[in-house]
Amino acid sequence: MENAFSKYKILAPDIVNQQSRLVGEFWLFDNLFINIVSRNLMSTRKENFKELRYASGPQGASTGKHKHEYFDTIKTVNNYEAFISYYYSSNNKFFIIQDKQGRYKLSGTIISTNADKKKAEAFIDTLLNSITFK
Repeated sequence: MENAFSKYKILAPDIVNQQSRLVGEFWLFDNLFINIVSRNLMSTRKENFKELRYASGPQGASTGKHKHEYFDTIKTVNNYEAFISYYYSSNNKFFIIQDKQGRYKLSGTIISTNADKKKAEAFIDTLLNSITFK
């Protein structure tokens, strides 16, 4: 945890300045900082990914206006649905997944250095393919 927090402070110094304020699980893998927060859907509402996609993207994203700046997708992986979104220029890559039974939701962020942005984009698929709900 100490090593991951030290890396996090370097990658995102303005976001959280105290380790005790971090929420979820953290990993440092191949120079990528990975944060995943899990929730029981009975205590939160189930996300409507189509609405979330429309609300969170830049204006005009649905028309392809920002296709060289912004990426988002909704897809089915294993036994859940995933919403992935990020700006290509950003060091932060976001995803939310919900199991099809409507029990659990995971929110995740992968933070990289400028040099590792493409690696972070590719790692999202690797990470999502490794997750299954029982």
